[in-house]
Amino acid sequence: MRLENMFDCHDLSPNFTIRVQGDAESLDDSIGPKVEALWLEQSQDGDACLVNRRIFSLVDWSPSVLNGHFTEYKRYVAQSLHPMLYEFLRIRPLAVTGCLNCKDGIVFGLRGPDVWQYPNTWELVPSGSIDCTAQVTKELINPVFQILKELSEEVGISIPTESVTTNCFLIEDQRSRVVDLVFSLNSDLSAEQVCDAHAAKASDEYVRLEIVPVNSLPAVIAGNRLTIADASVVILQRLHLLEKI
Repeated sequence: MRLENMFDCHDLSPNFTIRVQGDAESLDDSIGPKVEALWLEQSQDGDACLVNRRIFSLVDWSPSVLNGHFTEYKRYVAQSLHPMLYEFLRIRPLAVTGCLNCKDGIVFGLRGPDVWQYPNTWELVPSGSIDCTAQVTKELINPVFQILKELSEEVGISIPTESVTTNCFLIEDQRSRVVDLVFSLNSDLSAEQVCDAHAAKASDEYVRLEIVPVNSLPAVIAGNRLTIADASVVILQRLHLLEKI
């Protein structure tokens, strides 16, 4: 299946807002036990590191407003394992992905073998689901807070907010139901400095970073297509850093 059939792109207004509509509803007796059983099974699997946390799930959106609520990550795990549960859970996690351009090129991270989603896969970094970190008031989310947190935790560096550009579009994965907000991040650090910072301070979500010069992206992506996340390819295409392949 071609990538354009697996992902939808939705344009946003320049001043779009993200609004919180409380928490997800309680699960009824026919669904709750299934979610708990699936979560228990996965969390007891020694090969996957899972923590039940609150993530932000989209309910609906227009170009100017994205509405959603917080829900438990274990519900999304259950939905991912049994996609038929989407009819009842309706979870569409809103996530952030950064296209980090350092002095020597675009930064990619190799996901570790023990992460639950997409182990041993290269992807743009940083990335992560929106959580309470980004909630600035009871009703509003600022996703820039989330991308800067992910940058610090996953790469080990910090940049000023003026080095962050919010791209006004959403990338929706029809298979995983994840909806990505994409940010362009700029750093004056060299590839060596970025990798050193990652080795010294970052989490173990990515076991290794690689920096790819922009003019080398087509050859590198084509040569490693099976190990590069589809969403990262679609994002690079939308940012006009890569032709459709």
